[in-house]
Amino acid sequence: MALSESAWTKVISPENLLMFSGVIAAFHLGKVSPAIPVLQSTLNLTVIQAGFLISLMQFAGATCGLIMGILSEKISACKSIIIGQSVLLISSLLAIFVDQPFQLLVLRAFESFGFLMVILPTPSLIRILVPAENLFFRIGLWGCYMAIGTSVAFMMGPFFIDIMGWKGWWLIPASFSAVSILFLIKMIPTALKDINFSKKIYSLKDLWTGQLQSILRHRNAWFIGLAFAMYTGPWIAIIGFLPILYVQAGISNVVAGLLTALASLVNIFGNVLAAILIHRGVRIKKLLATGYLTMLTTGIIAFSSLIHSFLSVQFIAILFFSAVGGLIPAILYVLGVKSAPNDETVVTAIGFIQQFSSIGMLLIPPLIAQLAVETGTWSFTWLITGIAALLGLFLARQVAREYQ
Repeated sequence: MALSESAWTKVISPENLLMFSGVIAAFHLGKVSPAIPVLQSTLNLTVIQAGFLISLMQFAGATCGLIMGILSEKISACKSIIIGQSVLLISSLLAIFVDQPFQLLVLRAFESFGFLMVILPTPSLIRILVPAENLFFRIGLWGCYMAIGTSVAFMMGPFFIDIMGWKGWWLIPASFSAVSILFLIKMIPTALKDINFSKKIYSLKDLWTGQLQSILRHRNAWFIGLAFAMYTGPWIAIIGFLPILYVQAGISNVVAGLLTALASLVNIFGNVLAAILIHRGVRIKKLLATGYLTMLTTGIIAFSSLIHSFLSVQFIAILFFSAVGGLIPAILYVLGVKSAPNDETVVTAIGFIQQFSSIGMLLIPPLIAQLAVETGTWSFTWLITGIAALLGLFLARQVAREYQ
């Protein structure tokens, strides 16, 4: 049955279009993992290079997330998102000409700027669009964008790569970005397109003494950012390397892609559940403890040498790692919005937090890859994921006390 005009209007509402745009950005993030086995055979990609290929999507966020957050406040937020999608589109199209791993790594770093320009302004736009009583729920749902986009990429990738090769596969997210740009231009209200979160024009001195110092002096922004890094780094590393692990275990590319997609998809469960529970007043500290402690224990189980040959047990542990760990990003996004010193610094605060998140995703996958190469096994991965979970739990709980 066709959707009525009012129902269709709700489907393509501005807040849903923003969510769709974030999912597409995450699709670009996830497009690499299902292609890694093919890239290893066609471009002679090493395991460590594969780690950087996964993590370099965070290059811009790790090096200049805070500055990009400020720039996003100076231009229209919607224009920032459209420019970001355009960068993702162009980068994917240029991959057609790649014949060396280094070229692909450079394009991946370029893509990272587009990814950041899409992600940074979105929570603040949602804050404007959504009624106050639904804000925490919608911000919590926004935390799902990563899991949705990457899981769809993991699911679709093996099929399209078999048919079109990896270069043809790169055209799929490019086409999605093109569609997103058209929808954003056509469907986002003019008033929203012109929103600047900060109306002031700052000199470099003003930037330092104003927004930058207000964030850098804010202890909670540091704690939330570091806690986010301790979640995102291990999560993207484990999900990103799953296709390699399963192909090495003799599983086909298609099945490995589907298993990886499922492991990513269940992360949505935690995000949505966190949004609902926060909305109902469940204590944030308990939710964070549940998320980080589950990541700690399941990481140990999944990579213990005792169950190395029991792939089913390992996969169940990874499912719990992703699903229950999904409680964390929704809560940290809410804390990030609430911890901004004032309304003008919300995007800057998110940019600062995103910078730490990106640092985690930039450094931890290559670190795990290097550990696997040096030891000749993935069985010591739990050392890195375990330390990250404990540190993340400590940091997040310090902030959660103030924002229940």
